[in-house]
Amino acid sequence: MQACDQCGSRILFGGVNQGLRRFCGEACAHQAYWAPRVRAIPAAVIEERLRRTHEGQCPKCQGPGPVDVHFSCWVYSAMFFTRFGSRAEVCCRSCGRSNQLRDGLFSMAFGWWGLPMGLLGTPIVLFRDMVAAVGLVGPRADTPSPALRDVIEVRTAAERRDGRDAQA
Repeated sequence: MQACDQCGSRILFGGVNQGLRRFCGEACAHQAYWAPRVRAIPAAVIEERLRRTHEGQCPKCQGPGPVDVHFSCWVYSAMFFTRFGSRAEVCCRSCGRSNQLRDGLFSMAFGWWGLPMGLLGTPIVLFRDMVAAVGLVGPRADTPSPALRDVIEVRTAAERRDGRDAQA
């Protein structure tokens, strides 16, 4: 049994190959690609961009911050087919709540129609979206989340790789 070259977890089935390296999934492969590029960026550059993004305007509605990464989940089912998904968006709390409510309504309408996973998974997805929408879980307003830091690091590294200025 092979271990993921990024996180060290055991790979039972599937996995992603990149050259001689093997990863448990796309997320670890993506992280392994960007990690050395992010380490080459001065910490002060990352901290400044992180602060400006968190305290800035929402990129979706142009409203006031704080801006962070907000997650929502959805489920779609039809007979014996069920598909789950999630979305992460850098936006203000209001836009994040709108996404969570929209995905919750979508799941409420289209999640129940598959057996057995639609009936079992839809309540879980609805619970996760509703708990996040009322603010019981999710990013705090006073400090940027680790997810926002990851987004800023990768965006900055990509801009530097492409030769663009790493400003906002």
